[in-house]
Amino acid sequence: MELAIFIVTGFAGLTAHWFKRWARGQTEAGFADYMLTHKRYTVASVCSMIGAIAGLYLAGDVELSQSSAALAFMAGYNIDSAVNKSPEDI
Repeated sequence: MELAIFIVTGFAGLTAHWFKRWARGQTEAGFADYMLTHKRYTVASVCSMIGAIAGLYLAGDVELSQSSAALAFMAGYNIDSAVNKSPEDI
């Protein structure tokens, strides 16, 4: 159950990264367009985020806490920042 919560928190980080780009005017795409325009980058971003969170979870006895949730959120945010591309990025 905790792993599912961490993955949902990671998806919140992915969404927050899109929102930051949209708020700064770096992309004009809606969230669906942002995620579906370059599908291979989106799949890489989502799979990397899930793999990173699963690796952290399985590596040790991780409890649901504020710091572990923040780590999952930042994993989603940072991996999306590094891997995913917006429709304007060609």
